[in-house]
Amino acid sequence: PIKHAPYFSDEHGVVVVLGQGETVFVFQTETGDVVSKFHMNFGSYGSPLVFQGSVICGSFDKHVYCFDLLTG
Repeated sequence: PIKHAPYFSDEHGVVVVLGQGETVFVFQTETGDVVSKFHMNFGSYGSPLVFQGSVICGSFDKHVYCFDLLTG
């Protein structure tokens, strides 16, 4: 299940979803294929943000993570 509002990036043609657990998924909007994913040590909170080709999201381990949108 999806925990928070997904982030849609029209510029990149992807949607970023914080899944249940510690994984952030990036899906291609036209096909639904997984473009990339990123695993955090603890669960995440809040909705993800995409800025200049990077995904930014907070974690319950009191860190903010930033990773490449297309490569994870």
